[in-house]
Amino acid sequence: MRTILKPKFSNFRIGENLQLPLDVITYLKGMDLDTLMLAPRVDELEATVNILNEAFMESKGDTLIAKLSPFDDERLLAARGLKKYLESETFRTEEGRSDQANVLLKSYNKYCNNITKLSLPHKSAVFTKMLGDWGKESEFKTAITFLGAETWIENLRTKQETFEKMSLAKTQSNLPKAVSAKMLNDVKSAFEELKEDIYAFSRVSADKQTYIQLIDALNGIIAFANSPAAKRKGRKGRDKQKPTPATDISTSSGNMALPADTTDNIDLSAF
Repeated sequence: MRTILKPKFSNFRIGENLQLPLDVITYLKGMDLDTLMLAPRVDELEATVNILNEAFMESKGDTLIAKLSPFDDERLLAARGLKKYLESETFRTEEGRSDQANVLLKSYNKYCNNITKLSLPHKSAVFTKMLGDWGKESEFKTAITFLGAETWIENLRTKQETFEKMSLAKTQSNLPKAVSAKMLNDVKSAFEELKEDIYAFSRVSADKQTYIQLIDALNGIIAFANSPAAKRKGRKGRDKQKPTPATDISTSSGNMALPADTTDNIDLSAF
């Protein structure tokens, strides 16, 4: 049976503690949660994430929001331009053009409905998921090529990546006091409960394949979220390795003993 990857919550920065569950929530809300019997768990996770997000943004105050707002405005402007372009293409009379435009427009509306009302991390999750789907699913790739919409989509992708870089740069400070350990633990606990339900259903459900596909998708999201933390952990380990003075490491034979490998192991047991 498929297993679900362990998120490295203990190595995440506060924004990453928000981003992963938001990505998962956004993905799951595109599915029939009632049929999957996951609606209560997703609601529970979303409630804990909202509490953490509000505390995080409040602790950062207007300063962080003010610094990020121009970059948020730029990605929203790029998104609106993309939507207007797709809407205009639905009126074109060339064969197939309207149909292909509607393929992308339907997906856009699914993800970006009321996008301006979402929190900054939630917007990031939505844009990242939508652009990811458009870049890998053949239906969307065909529509993009048919319409010649690459420039519009690349513009949104660039603005989104710029926002993410600026957001990461501005959230390098220590954990805000307004964010408590309990809030972080509540998110991790709710995420764990959701994982356990999905895994259990994948074993006992008559429609196992649906849950297996869901696990594969979640593993992709989790692996993507774990990557920055793993890289940071690796860099810290390399930085800690210092040459040992010769007087301390010489052996009785006169040969130099190799310094011990002090690279930190990544602790996956924390979650």
